[in-house]
Amino acid sequence: MDTFYDDDFPRGKRFITLALEETCVVEVGEKKTRFYIHKSLLIENSEFFKKALSGPWEEARTGVVSLADVEEATFRVFVSWLYTMDIPSSAEGWEDISGPIHSDKVEKANRPFLFHPEILQLYMLKAYILGDRLVAPEFKTSMNNTFIEWLAMGLEDGSPHPDSLSPDTIIFAYANLPGTCKLKEFMVHWHIESCSGIEHDCIGDVDIRAYDRSKLPREFLIDVMIKQSEIISAVKRTPNKAEEVVFFFYGPYCEEI
Repeated sequence: MDTFYDDDFPRGKRFITLALEETCVVEVGEKKTRFYIHKSLLIENSEFFKKALSGPWEEARTGVVSLADVEEATFRVFVSWLYTMDIPSSAEGWEDISGPIHSDKVEKANRPFLFHPEILQLYMLKAYILGDRLVAPEFKTSMNNTFIEWLAMGLEDGSPHPDSLSPDTIIFAYANLPGTCKLKEFMVHWHIESCSGIEHDCIGDVDIRAYDRSKLPREFLIDVMIKQSEIISAVKRTPNKAEEVVFFFYGPYCEEI
């Protein structure tokens, strides 16, 4: 049976199919912004919505699901992905999806927030965490890989990317991510490389060496020390491959969809 996402499913037929299907409402944020989304897409891609919109629940009866503690800009990323199965590959693409976001750091920088690497990395992280909460594994994996690849290489349009993680990103990650996950492992390794004195050819707004470590999560600092110890031991065992040990490829931290 053809599904909406099959490559051989005719483009025109896709939209006609959706036009004939039922929609439901997702109210997001304190302002309860209403998103009208096709029910079949939510159920197919999120166990959270599948359970909420099925069975003896009020949401299933009314067709309205509330996510009062989710930021609208973050949810927009999920909605865009639902209909395109794609994550933006340019700063302009992220800005098109995000809608209005206000930040003191943006105003001080006097530039669009998506060109401010410190804010974009936190924005991507929140989208990843939303995928975990909604039990949407494919979206979560896409955000994991997008976050890692952006930090490692930047976006396709050459937009600036940071050479370090911001304290806000680290704090938010350790407050909201599960105990073990590849994204946290990547953040620890990236922190170590950023502190190694390596010169990067990308633009960063935060010098990780200037961090006030007292503000960083204790668990994160412990993870860093453990990883540093592993790297030092590996360098001692294979001194002729020291550069390969200190530098790392982002591939192992990415996930397959």
